[in-house]
Amino acid sequence: MPPRSPWVASLELLCAVVLLLLTAVTAVDVLGRYLFKAPVPDAADYVRGLMGVLIFGGLPLVSRRNAHLRAGFFDGVFAGRALALRETLVTAASALACGAWAWQLGRQAMDLHGAGEILGMLPLKVGVLVWVMAALSAVSALLLALHLPSAWVGRADSAMEPAR
Repeated sequence: MPPRSPWVASLELLCAVVLLLLTAVTAVDVLGRYLFKAPVPDAADYVRGLMGVLIFGGLPLVSRRNAHLRAGFFDGVFAGRALALRETLVTAASALACGAWAWQLGRQAMDLHGAGEILGMLPLKVGVLVWVMAALSAVSALLLALHLPSAWVGRADSAMEPAR
């Protein structure tokens, strides 16, 4: 595993704080709804925004280690160069998918930013949130692309062995 850099530590901290906020908003909303008949206003919007940041914030962390979930249906079928080719194709497809997400999210962010839509009652524009998701998806695509050479030569750090 590569050494931990400050941006990785920052992203891990962001994900931890977002997960804590997500848990707190959900708990307060549920308790308020059922105990006091007073749910948190716009809680669903806050949860959606926090979930987006959590998912796309964790994506570069997983991509950095090339530790995405993999179904092992054909693990016994591939060996040697065929295994390296499969890993290369899977990694390339993942990088392309993240790049496509980044592109589409960027387009959506421009539309939302132009519309001036805000997140619930917070003064946070949804377009800014979607821009952050697009940027994190682009970083994931780049990190996955950086794994392509090691996948092609069949090195163990290209996720041919389970992440620890």
